[in-house]
Amino acid sequence: MQHKMLHKQYYHIRGIDETAYSQKTYDREKKLKLYQKLIAEGCSQKTSLEAIETPRSTYYRWRKNYQLHGLAGLEDESRSPNYSRKPT
Repeated sequence: MQHKMLHKQYYHIRGIDETAYSQKTYDREKKLKLYQKLIAEGCSQKTSLEAIETPRSTYYRWRKNYQLHGLAGLEDESRSPNYSRKPT
């Protein structure tokens, strides 16, 4: 049985998003936006990070991935090794 699909570009142009994101992804996005809001209101960086209960390094990693890839960048990455030993 053959599956007929359109090119990826068509889905991008039409704004169709076939990806379902986990709840964790939306929680991370919410934390990023809350941090920005707290900074805009004049809170210090340390206070803002304590409010969202996230380490500074994690926040910056999330922010970079969100800027590069959008919501897909906030998904959990695979923890499996890139290479595994072949059985002998």
